[in-house]
Formats: sequence, structure tokens, C-alpha cells
Amino acid sequence: MGFEQMLQSFSSTISGNVADAEEKIQRLKTAKTEIENEKKRSLVEIKEVKEPDLGNHWKGDISTNFDDNRKQAYNEINDIITNDYDDYINAINHKITWYEAQKGFYSGVSYLVNEAESLLNKGEDAVADLENKISEIRRKL
Repeated sequence: MGFEQMLQSFSSTISGNVADAEEKIQRLKTAKTEIENEKKRSLVEIKEVKEPDLGNHWKGDISTNFDDNRKQAYNEINDIITNDYDDYINAINHKITWYEAQKGFYSGVSYLVNEAESLLNKGEDAVADLENKISEIRRKL
């Protein structure tokens, strides 16, 4: 494979990897927004678990058991809202950061490909430098 085809192959690989990372970032951002919206809805809906007030009409063991179960449900839902949703959001943010870093890495490798293309255009005088640059790109990809 000639130098020109090799550089085109590198560029294609880089473009594909960047597009893949961008697609994953977009999907993660969509998921994050959906989780944030669900958390907001849940914060409103959790108040309904404690309603209505049982008042004076409910007395005895049934009333006590119902109220205890309702408090337990409230506490479990509250734990999910305040902890689990935030854990999911943090995990998504971590993945987004990782894919953004991956895009940055490929941007750097793309710069090396551009340098190699520049050396290719210089002709035979730059063949040794071009070979070194291609070796560097291969190590990174």
C-alpha cells in the first residue's frame, strides 16, 4: 500500500472513530436528560405518597400498618431519587468525558496525518520523515 492510500486509510479510521464517539456522546446526553427529567417528575410525585393525611377516621392496627408501609415506601423512593438517579447521572457524565477525551486524542492523531500529508507533498526529500510520521500514527491507532 502506498503512502497516500495509507494516509487516506488513517483519515478514514479517525473519521469513523470520531463519528462513533460523537454518536455515543449524543446518546448519553439524551439518556442523561431523560434521567434528569424523570428525577424532576419523581420529586413532585413523591409528595403524593404521603397524601392524604389519614386524619381521625383511620385508627387502629390497619391505620398504623398502612402509615408505616407508606413511610417505608416514601423512604425507599426518596433513596432512589436522591442517590440512584445521581449515581446514574455521574456515570453518564464520566462516560461523556471519556468519549470527549477520545475525540481529542483522534484530533491529535489527525494532526499527525496532516503533517504526514504535508511531508508526502514534499516528495522524495521527506520520505524518511514521512516513514517516521507514519510509524508514529500506527503506534497511536
